[in-house]
Amino acid sequence: MTDKQGAKNAKISIPYFHKDADGHFSMGGPGEPRPLYAGDRLARDKVSIVIVVEGPKCVTIIERLGGLGTCSWGGAGQATKTDWSPLAGRDVLIWPDNDPAGHKYASDVASKLQQLNLPASVTFVDVAKLALAAKGDVADWLAAHPGATLHDVLALPRVDAPGDPDVDADADAHERVPIISLGDLIDSGVKDPEWLIEGFVPAHARMFIAGQPKNGKSWLALCLAVAILSGKPFLGESTKDTPS
Repeated sequence: MTDKQGAKNAKISIPYFHKDADGHFSMGGPGEPRPLYAGDRLARDKVSIVIVVEGPKCVTIIERLGGLGTCSWGGAGQATKTDWSPLAGRDVLIWPDNDPAGHKYASDVASKLQQLNLPASVTFVDVAKLALAAKGDVADWLAAHPGATLHDVLALPRVDAPGDPDVDADADAHERVPIISLGDLIDSGVKDPEWLIEGFVPAHARMFIAGQPKNGKSWLALCLAVAILSGKPFLGESTKDTPS
């Protein structure tokens, strides 16, 4: 995907609106249980095997191959908040992402499908045999196999349970993330932080303000910004001069 500035692989967020009971449109996701993504196509095709993946991107890729794909709204953690009833009694192939979150998602989906009045027939793509990197998904596999067809996807090795993610892939992921002990961190000569407001707002770093809704977070942030830019004290603490 390309954004307006021409940057490739940019993620573009489009607000979702739904109609309230009184007929007005409001911004925000639908109520629970949430509808399945591509539910209209599921309703039109009640025969084809359904391939459950993570995210609309992967659903689109399945559709480009001529397959029937779907996913839950809101990511891997939302499977239990979704209405899976359109898949009752259907043949379902679940393709987990190659990481613990993906395998938990696959298990959650399978559990919901088995709880339907007419349980779905569920199998899983055996991602451990696909040589995927950590977090690899159907898009990554197809990128490595550009000539693959829907027939090739349906012919991939399957298992009756999602199992564990590829251990080697997880090991590679851990190797890419440096781990340092507290002792080594202290010995590395870390400097004391530079403060815009002593002990409260660090310079050259991010900070966040958390609290219950309507408790004045926005006003607090505004007052902080004014104090720092003007050099005036904030809650009795002096502020460091900053360039305008």
